[in-house]
Amino acid sequence: MINITFWEFGRLLDAGTVRVAIDSTFPLADARRAHERAARGHIQGKIVLTCSDLQL
Repeated sequence: MINITFWEFGRLLDAGTVRVAIDSTFPLADARRAHERAARGHIQGKIVLTCSDLQL
């Protein structure tokens, strides 16, 4: 098992050593559509929910 820290993993992502396949992205308000996308199957990567408009 490889044991790396969160920060080390971030550096690998930044360097392009590790790549994440993204199937689709949805705003958090469309989480239902994201779930429906997952239920259809044949996903070619991760489904990402974005929350850039989230007010904290």
